[in-house]
Amino acid sequence: MITSRELAADMLTQYEIDKKNASLRTIFYNTVSSAKTVDIPVRTSSYGLFIETLKRLNTIDYLLIRFVKKNRFRNWDPFLRNLLRIATLELKFNYDYTINVEEIVYKLIHKRWGKEGAKYAKNVLRRIKEFDLEGTLNKLGQSEQMSLRYFHSTFLVNRFVKIFGQDEAVDLMQKNNEKKTVWLRANTLKSSVEEAVQALQEEGTAVKQDNYYTEVFSLVESENPVPLTPIFRDRVIIIQDKASVAAVYALDPKPGEHVLDACAAPGMKTSLISAKMRNTGTITAIDNNEARLNKMKELLKLAGVENVEFVLADSRKFSEGKYDKILLDAPCSSSGVIQSSPEIKWRLNQKQVNLYSFIQKDLLKNTLKLLKKKGTLVFSTCSIFPEEGEQIIDTVKEKVTIIKPKIPGSKGYEGYAFSPKLKRLFPHKHDTQGFFICKMKLK
Repeated sequence: MITSRELAADMLTQYEIDKKNASLRTIFYNTVSSAKTVDIPVRTSSYGLFIETLKRLNTIDYLLIRFVKKNRFRNWDPFLRNLLRIATLELKFNYDYTINVEEIVYKLIHKRWGKEGAKYAKNVLRRIKEFDLEGTLNKLGQSEQMSLRYFHSTFLVNRFVKIFGQDEAVDLMQKNNEKKTVWLRANTLKSSVEEAVQALQEEGTAVKQDNYYTEVFSLVESENPVPLTPIFRDRVIIIQDKASVAAVYALDPKPGEHVLDACAAPGMKTSLISAKMRNTGTITAIDNNEARLNKMKELLKLAGVENVEFVLADSRKFSEGKYDKILLDAPCSSSGVIQSSPEIKWRLNQKQVNLYSFIQKDLLKNTLKLLKKKGTLVFSTCSIFPEEGEQIIDTVKEKVTIIKPKIPGSKGYEGYAFSPKLKRLFPHKHDTQGFFICKMKLK
């Protein structure tokens, strides 16, 4: 039977093949499906090794390249390279003295490459285990030291320090490396909150109700993964981060209104908007990707949503109708979701941030034209950067009145007169994704 380490190494290999477009969940499901792995503990363990290795990829590679020539490391068989990455994770960052990692890896490599390759790998791991990483890091410059100690690119280290200062930047990076809180939402289109909680309990799932959002719960423990439970498959329960819920609460949709969801897929916010509208009125849900839109149609039907009309279009150019409420949850750098998507750390750069900022400005400029005179628009991004928040609002401040939404959160960044009326949510402060939320009306 294939082991969790072998599965995780296969997942990392698939990630290497398509770093730019990799979906970690898709890689996981494709890998376990190909291996015909149905054992839940093996599946869970393999995903954990995959994610935890990916979180620390820069430092793991730093260690391996010290004891393996760089060219050899890069040209190794991908499975071997990734198996050693996983072993390095276990030896340096997730050590369990009851497990002989070197011997386990020796046997796995011996099975595929023979005795010599296994001996070489075992020797590398022995040297890594004995290596004084902390002492070596202390000799490096601040940016590189923080990058390797807190497992973020130097680009992110420098940006976070500039935004927050060093101490808070460390708090954020440490939180990004922790296991993310799973937030669940009761879908009130299909059951009451009380019925949803009872159904969760019957599935062996313990939750804690949020203090502000009555239909939102943090997952405490579960006998089985929530995505494998019937109440999730039937969308009685929806997995949705609390920050995403906050954006809809800021919008405050009412029954009978005409609402535009300008960048709607995958549809979790759309389903909550529908629930707040009690399936009345009309939601125009726009996305410019046909595959995502079709998937969204399936999921919203499953969730019991009946008041949505779907439009395949680019919201930078869409010009049909006038709306009481508009939610513009714009595409962004996703710098606020690193905790659940660690691969973002290794591909994000300033060029991407600037590109998304440019797109967001066009989206906001056009969607404001679609707002009724007394209507409200909520602009949100799952980004930490001011280029995808305060700086976007600064471009329209003469045209709009900013309204402080009645939701918990921190104010916007300093340096903008309207910052006290904005909301920002952070992983290290609010146990959510990093989110920017601004509510506005036309002047």
